[in-house]
Amino acid sequence: MSPIRVALLGSGIFAREAYLPTLSQLQDRCELVGIYSRSLSSAESALKVASDLYLPSSSIKLYHDADSSSNLASLLARDDIQAVFIALPIQAQPGAIRLAWKAGKAVLSEKPLAKDATEGAELVREFGELYRAKKQIWRVAENWEVEPGYLHVRELLAKQVIGKLYTFYLTATLFVDNENNKWFDTPWRATPSHQGGFLLDAGVHNVALLRTIIPSTHSLSSLSSFCALNNPHIAPYDLLHATFKYSSGLLGRFTLDYGARGQDGSNILVISGEKGSVLVEDVDEAQSIQVTLKRGKFGKEETQVSKFKKVGVEEEVRRFIKACEGRVDEFGRPEGALHDVKVIEACLNSMGSLVSIS
Repeated sequence: MSPIRVALLGSGIFAREAYLPTLSQLQDRCELVGIYSRSLSSAESALKVASDLYLPSSSIKLYHDADSSSNLASLLARDDIQAVFIALPIQAQPGAIRLAWKAGKAVLSEKPLAKDATEGAELVREFGELYRAKKQIWRVAENWEVEPGYLHVRELLAKQVIGKLYTFYLTATLFVDNENNKWFDTPWRATPSHQGGFLLDAGVHNVALLRTIIPSTHSLSSLSSFCALNNPHIAPYDLLHATFKYSSGLLGRFTLDYGARGQDGSNILVISGEKGSVLVEDVDEAQSIQVTLKRGKFGKEETQVSKFKKVGVEEEVRRFIKACEGRVDEFGRPEGALHDVKVIEACLNSMGSLVSIS
C-alpha cells in the first residue's frame, strides 16, 4: 500500500521532538509533504529538524500566516494531502480541527481535546453530526492510551489477575521550573488562558491512564478535590489532591504535584485487589514503564516484573495511519479525551465539594 501523504500543523517543541522523529521512522507508511506554522521562521526551524532526521525536505512545502498564498487554507486545499497532524497551542486547536474537517482531511489532534469541557463537547457533537457518517477519521493523540506498558496493566486487570479491585493510588510529581525550562518558556504555557494551566495540559495524561487500564465495569461516578498554588509562576494551581469514587464502589486517590521543588519527577500508580497488587512506575529516566505484579498474602506468593520502553507517540501514529487505511481500533476516541478534560475540570472546580461525573 502506498504511503499516505500528510501535513504537520505546528512547529513547537512536541512537533519537533516527537512528531518529526516518528514520521522519520514511519516513512514507509506516510510521506510528510507540508508543515504549517504561524510564522515562516518557526516553520523553517521545523523543516531544519526534518532535514536532520533524513526526511526529504525538498518535497516538504512550508505554510505560514504571513503569506496568503501559502497559509493554512492553502495547505488544506491540497487534494494530495490525506491527513493532518495538529500540534498547535490549546486555544488554536479547535479552529484548526474544524478547518481540517471541512477540507475532508483525516485528523490526529493533540490532547487535551479543548480548553474546557464545554468546548470539547461541542467539537464531539459537531463531528458526530456532520462528519462521522462520511467516514472521516478524527482521533485525539493521547499517547498514554497505547503505551505497551499500560496496555499490559489493562490486560492484567481485565483478566482479574489480582481479583476484585479495592483501591488505587496515583501520584504524579514534577517541578515546573521557570529557569531554563523549554516547556515553561512556551508563552501559552507560561501564561495560560486555559483552565488549570499545567494541571490540564499534563494532567489529562494521568486521567487517560486510569480510563485505559481500569475495566469498563467500573465507571467514575463522582470525585472530590482540593487545589493549591505553592509556586506563583505555575499559576493558577500546581497541586491537586482528589478522591475518585466509581460505580462499582472502587475508590482511588489522585494526586498531581507540579510544584515538587525538592523531588525528581515521577509517575507512580499502585492498584490493590483481593488477590494482590500492581505497581506501575516510570524508570530509566522516564524512558520506560515498569510493572510489578505481586500476588498472595503480603505479595509473597508471586512476583513478576516487566519493563516496557515508552513508544506511545509512534504507536498512536501507527494506529492513526491504520485508521486512515480503514482499520479503526478502539483508541484515540474523542469521547474518551472529552472524559479526561471533564475529570480535570471537575477537580479544578470541586474545592472540597462532591462533583458527579457523567
